[in-house]
Amino acid sequence: MKKRLILATMAAFAVSGAGAQPQQPSKKVLVAYFSHSGNTREVARQIGEATGGDLFEIVPATPYPAEYQAVVDQGKKEIAAGVRPALKKPVGDLSQYDVIFVGSPCWWATRYKSFQYADI
Repeated sequence: MKKRLILATMAAFAVSGAGAQPQQPSKKVLVAYFSHSGNTREVARQIGEATGGDLFEIVPATPYPAEYQAVVDQGKKEIAAGVRPALKKPVGDLSQYDVIFVGSPCWWATRYKSFQYADI
């Protein structure tokens, strides 16, 4: 049974085009992402692979705590105060890109209201 499931999954990927070589994009693509647990990192990787885009990990200068409740407490305080944490390094010249994907966790159904590309 397990063997059939694996084969069926592989067939579904083949039919869907997953695993196909990425096409060379006609536009220069950047995939910038922040990932606390790794989920957004994986999605960013897949988008980068599918588009041939450059990956840039957004890393805060001061890392978030690994312990779940501590990061929840800090995140809620930062959202309420409109904090924009300093970054370890900037992305660089964004004008070289035609398309920019920005990925981040959606914590507590919130988003930054005034996100600007210059913040990356």
